[in-house]
Amino acid sequence: MDGRRVLVVDDEVHFRYFLKVLLEKAGYAVKTARNGLEALDMLAEWSPGLITLDVMMPEQSGLTFYGALCRDAGWKHIPVVMLSAVPVPVREHALAALGLTEGPLPPPAACLEKPCTPEALLEVVDRLFCESTLGPSVSKKEYPPCPRRF
Repeated sequence: MDGRRVLVVDDEVHFRYFLKVLLEKAGYAVKTARNGLEALDMLAEWSPGLITLDVMMPEQSGLTFYGALCRDAGWKHIPVVMLSAVPVPVREHALAALGLTEGPLPPPAACLEKPCTPEALLEVVDRLFCESTLGPSVSKKEYPPCPRRF
């Protein structure tokens, strides 16, 4: 992963701002996008180590963006944390349907339902960055503490 860079993709301006501030206070460099199309443009010039992704967005949905991300050799390695108010069974069905029409997709690195607590989000983001640094074979108990600045 590229440093501690996070791309936040969400159409809700207040939630996007909340995530930006939360992640920046935890020591991450953050850029934001309002939808999948804007996020694709941003990926052409900025390489994040992780993406948080809303599912339901105008112009290009999170699922469509996720499909494009997974099919691009330069981006498919980027872990994605899906954040959505869409219930898990509906989201999983939609991902499966997208995979049936465009080819199988790997599951996202993590899924959290909105609203989620700041602690839950930071735990997932920190874990994914630790895994990228130490490798997925390292157990959670062996992770070094990830620095947070509040």
